[in-house]
Amino acid sequence: MINPYQPTNPAERSEESIDSPWVEGLKSADSNVESQSETQSETQPNLIKMFGKWSLICTLSAIPSFVLGSLSTDNQYLGMATGIFLFILGYVCLDRYTWNFAWRKNPVIRRILRVMYTTRIAISCSMMGTPLDMACGIAALGATHLLMQNLGVLGGPDDFIAALIGTIFQGIILNVVLLSYGLVLLACYAGYKRWTGKS
Repeated sequence: MINPYQPTNPAERSEESIDSPWVEGLKSADSNVESQSETQSETQPNLIKMFGKWSLICTLSAIPSFVLGSLSTDNQYLGMATGIFLFILGYVCLDRYTWNFAWRKNPVIRRILRVMYTTRIAISCSMMGTPLDMACGIAALGATHLLMQNLGVLGGPDDFIAALIGTIFQGIILNVVLLSYGLVLLACYAGYKRWTGKS
């Protein structure tokens, strides 16, 4: 005879609760919430982390240009710093805009981008890229002088506007060089894959 007042076995209650449709419904609801949160984290990047990342990359990459520019613009730090900040904002906007693009999910493209910016930071921190930065800086100063002369704007190398425009021109030139380097890496990878026959 079964005693109705006998305490139930906790193990049996846990096993029964596992098979309960209510628990299964809660589990499915929890899994849906987790999947939605993961999807939102993929579709909505963290702007603070993104801004910090590009601030670090752009600041370290600008070391040689900043040192050389301070000599050629009579220590016009504010104009150069403003130009670097504009590039940081531009990178953040571009990174956020292309976040869900298909090519951003490609592991080869991600690896090449990582190699590109790691190389840029390495040669900037070691000052090995000083000759390249100097050449780009000379071209940027020439373009700035030509632009300001055509616009009829008066200002020497110690002018804020001249330093800002020169920094933007130099950043554009250096980014073109960096993009060319990335395309060379991509072409080398494509050639290697074709040569070895790997998919």
